[in-house]
Amino acid sequence: MILQIDKRLRTDPWWAEAGCAVMDVFYFVNKFTNYPFDIESILVLGDVFRRHDLVSKEFFVKDWQGLFNFFPSMKVIYTNRHETPDRQCHEREFEILDWYNPQTGKRHFTAGNGHGYVTYDPMGESRTVKEGFLRSKRIFQHV
Repeated sequence: MILQIDKRLRTDPWWAEAGCAVMDVFYFVNKFTNYPFDIESILVLGDVFRRHDLVSKEFFVKDWQGLFNFFPSMKVIYTNRHETPDRQCHEREFEILDWYNPQTGKRHFTAGNGHGYVTYDPMGESRTVKEGFLRSKRIFQHV
């Protein structure tokens, strides 16, 4: 999977700064549907997501459900809650992990394995994950 720090995404600097949550969505869409993401489609979708007000100009997610709804073959229900780090995923659920590093004051989102462990880090190996802690989880149900 492509990383948010890929040089080819530098045409839009917000990808490297805050594109992690959107990249996690792409990761799960690819995992469940085999939708082929490439640099061009990621850049185009980023612009489309902004125009549809699903993310802010800076790529902060405003509508998790709307992001997944954009892919018709990806049937997902978002619980719309920030779950605790010890929350385990049930059958047909998946998680996006919200990390925080108090040393830098930065947050970072990664894909989880259902038990709070990283399966995909959009930065490759994030300093926030290495030095920080799991703050909360976003839980989604794949229907």
